[in-house]
Parts: sequence; structure tokens; C-alpha cells
Amino acid sequence: SCPPCGRFMHAELTDRMVMSLTNTLPLCSSLRFVSLEGNILPDQSFHLLLTESSVLTQLHLRCNRIGDEGARLIGSALSTPTSANKSLIYLNLAFNWIGDAGAAHIAQGLRLNR
Repeated sequence: SCPPCGRFMHAELTDRMVMSLTNTLPLCSSLRFVSLEGNILPDQSFHLLLTESSVLTQLHLRCNRIGDEGARLIGSALSTPTSANKSLIYLNLAFNWIGDAGAAHIAQGLRLNR
């Protein structure tokens, strides 16, 4: 049995650890809320948590220095013309380094996610 939420705030996670978490999520069907606030990843691999098969309803990614490239990856993970993440309800990206170009990528991912 898995808890409904996972909090990894300022846990000094690595991109590899996020990939392991992503691979573990299908085994924890009750895990709906994940907070990874304050974890700065060089490869900005947070988008791996937003696959079409993800059951997460809330993902908190505050203060992770996510830039425009990370926002592009997140926008693409939210949806493409052929697939979309249908379970995510809340995505917190506050206090990151996302500019206008990154915001446009997120908006495009949300637009296709209807």
C-alpha cells in the first residue's frame, strides 16, 4: 500500500532519482500528489512524471529553477497531437525561471490537453 502523497522538498534529488520515481509510480496506484519543490535538476527531467499513463493529480515543482527548456519538455509531456495526460489537475510551477517562450510551450501543452 502506498501513501496518497509523496513529499521530496529540498531533498537534493538527481535526474536519475526522478527517473526511478517515474518507474515506481505505476506500482503505487494510490499515489496522487507529489511535491518536488526545491530540487534543482541539471537535465530538468520533471517532465518524466507527466506521461500519458501517470495517475498524479497534483504535481508541485516550485523553486526548481526550471527554465524555458524544462517548460518545453513539460508542455510536450502534457500533450501532443496524439496523446495527453488526463489525470493532472494541478501543476505548481511558481518561482522558477520560465520566460515567455517557456510559458508558450506550457500553454500549448494545456491547449492540446482539452
